[in-house]
Amino acid sequence: MAIKEYFNTGDNDAVSMSGSTRLCSQGFLAGSNYDITSVKLKLYVSGTPGTITVSIRAANTVYVPTGGDLTSGTTNGNTLTTDAGGEWREISLTSYSLTGGNKYAIIVRPAAGIL
Repeated sequence: MAIKEYFNTGDNDAVSMSGSTRLCSQGFLAGSNYDITSVKLKLYVSGTPGTITVSIRAANTVYVPTGGDLTSGTTNGNTLTTDAGGEWREISLTSYSLTGGNKYAIIVRPAAGIL
């Protein structure tokens, strides 16, 4: 399987998913037509978030997610490292055809997160 899109330079930022922040997203531009079957994210945990859902949604011109999930997958957030340096976790998704030139967003939300 070939990597289609990636960004791993300066991966030293973190976003907390606690309190009122229950959904995080990262936008990307599909460089070509292809089927997305997984994403790899650098994650760590504090506490016991339970199941974490990772999904792909369409995004508008400024990469804000729009509409519902196009595809999704889950991972057990309780098994993530507690080291703030994080670990790379690959999350399998139901295959979905992305269109080159379109903007999408990777969404990450814990079990109790918003839709």
